[in-house]
Amino acid sequence: MVPPSFDLWMVTLKDLFKNKPVVMYELAMLCRNPNHEPFGSCGKDLIASGLVVCEAGKWQVDQPIQNIVLSAFRGEEVQDMVFGSPVK
Repeated sequence: MVPPSFDLWMVTLKDLFKNKPVVMYELAMLCRNPNHEPFGSCGKDLIASGLVVCEAGKWQVDQPIQNIVLSAFRGEEVQDMVFGSPVK
């Protein structure tokens, strides 16, 4: 069953992917590796989007968002990124 917040997060993630692909890439890297340090101002953009928090230098992504990103995001480099719905 898909949680009600899924559609809202997908809209946010699709917009991020379209308008700020490097920020989306950094989010995917944080979801894959919680010790990843976002590039440049990407961390500020992620915090502003409500997708992550950073407390005492430790980046955190809520589990539901992390699950969506890990299921929907493919690619190892920014230029190889593919983002699609994890729900068929």
